[in-house]
Amino acid sequence: MESIIATLFGERPRSLNRRRFLAGSAAGLFTAYWTVADGGDHAEGGLKLRKNLAVKSLAIAAIELLQDRNRYWCRVSGPETAFGVAEVPNRVMKSRSLLNDAVAPYFLGRDGWSLETLVDGVYVANSNYKLGGVPFWICVAAVELATLDMLGRQVGKPVGELFADRRRNEVPIYISRFNRDNAAAGEVASVADVLKRTGATACKLKVGRRMSNTKAQARRDLKMVELARSEFGDDVAIYLDANGSYTTEGAIRLGREFAKSGVGFLEEPCPWEDFESTRQVAEALELPIAGGEQDSSLPKLRWMMRHGALDLVQPDLFYHGGMIRCLRLAKIAGKFGLKVTPHSPKVGGQANPMLQFASIVPNIGPHQEYRETGRINDGKVTISDTPGLGIKSSDLKNAKSVLRVVGQ
Repeated sequence: MESIIATLFGERPRSLNRRRFLAGSAAGLFTAYWTVADGGDHAEGGLKLRKNLAVKSLAIAAIELLQDRNRYWCRVSGPETAFGVAEVPNRVMKSRSLLNDAVAPYFLGRDGWSLETLVDGVYVANSNYKLGGVPFWICVAAVELATLDMLGRQVGKPVGELFADRRRNEVPIYISRFNRDNAAAGEVASVADVLKRTGATACKLKVGRRMSNTKAQARRDLKMVELARSEFGDDVAIYLDANGSYTTEGAIRLGREFAKSGVGFLEEPCPWEDFESTRQVAEALELPIAGGEQDSSLPKLRWMMRHGALDLVQPDLFYHGGMIRCLRLAKIAGKFGLKVTPHSPKVGGQANPMLQFASIVPNIGPHQEYRETGRINDGKVTISDTPGLGIKSSDLKNAKSVLRVVGQ
């Protein structure tokens, strides 16, 4: 399957160097774009907000969480009629107390154009670092993304272009699947149908049981991957997501079998917190290893990149704390010659932050994760150039407020 990897990730040596599956001139190119000194989060840099775009300061006056059945939005209000909205995952509801008590009060009264300082400051204010992790950072992301939408609306720019000139107007996607329980043949047939309808040339299949595994699941997964390659042919990229299902030994054993079918990457082979096991798996396999979905620590992810534990970096723009922190992570990845493909099995407006991120990052991966098939044309999704995040007022017409925090 050499031709598949070469097409996706550039020419590579006859024997794949798994630490650099982006081998060759690409690594030098990305390093030239992204150079970073070692240090804490504050030293990471990344693409900066173009503050010269600011017409005037936009102090955040109120932060609100809205709900319409199983959809949620964060809305920020600024001076006069200024406002911004971001659609957010339903997990934010489990973190409402953090949003109400720890995150929202810090942002109130502060200028939205100071976001780069604010996303660092909220972490240390009132010892909030003791609350760190996905529940905390998803709240920060909600406020940050809604604020970026407000800034974009003010200056008439999509969120990505608040940081840099657009590099691309569309992105190739891979179809993201969730089913682990159906038979191998049934899953392959379902994916084949979606690939045909969307024109997509890449997909991601689920393997393992999610943080656990069984012999029966392993047999099903091996059969599924073999069938998928036979059915899809050599021109379709097949990615796998284990969601931390394997032991070190199990991941190496199954990974070697998956590699025979030309799998493009194996995501989270081991439990996400066990980064040493992930490193051992990456060291043993030629199959590229992807990860980063659950992580909100830039220093930890930097360690994994430096020590060869990751070949593709996959931050979630919500779990990782928003656009600014993910842009910093992309810069770190570029130092190591690695590409970034955000974790984004999202639908509706939740996918928009990923698309804006992809519009400006130089070292973006060959395919971006996507689920909403109606927006896919010839295997690609067009990136909106609407100011802000492109959320329509009609999306919120039936939404009700479930939390509101107002400044003094």
